[in-house]
Amino acid sequence: MTGEYDGGHCMIFKDFDGKLWMSLHSPNSRSDGKDETPVFVPIKEEKGKLLLDIAKNN
Repeated sequence: MTGEYDGGHCMIFKDFDGKLWMSLHSPNSRSDGKDETPVFVPIKEEKGKLLLDIAKNN
């Protein structure tokens, strides 16, 4: 999403409200000195495809 993450394996799940999310850990390795952090990305399904569900706030 931002180019700042090199995420590891991911999982897609629905929250208690039925919203789709993709979770992953980043960075993929600790070789750059950063601690692994969970990342949660909102996604949606449209026409049989998974897409980012990012709303722009103006």
